[in-house]
Amino acid sequence: MEQIAHASIPARACGDLRGTAGGGTMLGHCWPRTDETPMNWRKHFDRVLPPFVDAKRERPRDMLYIAQETPPLPTVLAVGIQHMLVALMLLIYVVIAGKGIGLADAPLRDFVSLSVVVMGLGTLLNSLTTRFSAGHLLVYIPDPFTMMAFIAVTNAHGPSAAAGGLLAGGIVVFGLGRFLPRLQVLFPPEVTGTLLVLLGMSLIPGGVERAIGLDRGGIAPTSILIAATTLGSLVAVSVWSRPRLRVLALIIGAAAGMLVAVLTGDFGAAEMAKVAIQPPLSLPISNYTPPTPTWVPAAIIPLVLVLVINAVDAVGCGVVIDKMNNEKWRRPDLPMIGRLLNGMGLCTIGSGLVGTLSTGISSANLGLAHMTGVAARRAGTMTGLLLIALACLPQIA
Repeated sequence: MEQIAHASIPARACGDLRGTAGGGTMLGHCWPRTDETPMNWRKHFDRVLPPFVDAKRERPRDMLYIAQETPPLPTVLAVGIQHMLVALMLLIYVVIAGKGIGLADAPLRDFVSLSVVVMGLGTLLNSLTTRFSAGHLLVYIPDPFTMMAFIAVTNAHGPSAAAGGLLAGGIVVFGLGRFLPRLQVLFPPEVTGTLLVLLGMSLIPGGVERAIGLDRGGIAPTSILIAATTLGSLVAVSVWSRPRLRVLALIIGAAAGMLVAVLTGDFGAAEMAKVAIQPPLSLPISNYTPPTPTWVPAAIIPLVLVLVINAVDAVGCGVVIDKMNNEKWRRPDLPMIGRLLNGMGLCTIGSGLVGTLSTGISSANLGLAHMTGVAARRAGTMTGLLLIALACLPQIA
C-alpha cells in the first residue's frame, strides 16, 4: 500500500508532504525524479561551455577541401608535412627565448622540444570537435609577441614566476572565450592595431643586434650577409613572385640564408657534429626540469596583458579561417572563435606547466592552407601528431 501511495503522488509534491504531520513518516524517503538533477547540471555546463556545433558551409571555388570534409590520406599527409615545416621554421623564437634566459646545449634542446609538444597538442586540439576546439586547421607556433616579456620576467623574477604568469594568462584567455561577445567593444581595431605595432617594434632591437653580429661581440660581415640574403629573398618572393609561391616566402628566405651560412662557414662541420652526437630518441624532459609556478604580481601583470593582446590577434585568425571555409560567409562565427580562445587558454596553461614560451595561431600557416586549397581539420590532426612525434627526435631540436 505504501508503494501504491508513493507512486500516485507527483514528484514535485514530495517536498510538500515531508513537512506535514502524518506524511513525513510514510513519505520521508520520497525524492524528486533521479533524471532531473543530471539534466540540470548538463544545462548549466552547456551554458558555460557550449558543445561543438559545426556551422553550415558552402565550399569556396578556390578550395579543394574545407573543414568538415575528408581528403585522401596522401593529401592529408602531404599537407600536414608542409604545415609542420612552416611551424618548425618559426622555432627560432623559442631558441632566442631559451638563450635569453641562459639555457644552452641539452637544456636548451629540451626547452625547444617541450615547446614543440605544446604546439602539437594545440594544433591537434584545434582540429577536434570538442567544447574547447575551433574545429579548423589552425597551427600553433611560438608566440613572438610574448617572447620579450617572457625573457624579461624570467631574468627579473625567475622561471617559476614566468610559469605562474603564463598560468594566470592562460586562465584569463580561457575566460575570454566565454565572454567574447561582451568584450568586443573593449578592443576596437584602433586599440588592437596600435598595441600589435608596439609589440612588433619591441622585436626590432634584438633582430638588428643578431643581424649585424652584435650578439657575438662586434659587427660581423658574414652575419650581415646572411641576414640580408634571408630578408631580401623573403621580400622578393613575397612581392614579385606568383601568388601561390608567396606563401612559401618564409621557407625560401630561410633556405637562402642557410645556404649563405654554409658557404661562408658560419654553419658547417662543427654544427653538424653537435647534431650527430644527439641520441636517436629522447624525452623532452631529460635535461630540462619544468619550474614550479609561483605567483608574483610583477610577473603576472605584463604577461597577462601581452597574452590578452595575443588572444585578440587570434580572433582575427579565427575570422580568416572562417571566411576561407565558407563561400557564403556573412559574419564571424563567434561560438567557434570562443572555443578557439578556450583552446588557446589551455595551451597557454600547458606552456606555464612545462615552463616554455607560450604559443599563438600562425598566420603563415593560414596562407599555406589557402595556397594548397586544403583547410580540412584532418590535416590539422596530422600536423599536430607530426609535431608531437618530432619532439622526441633530439636532432630536430
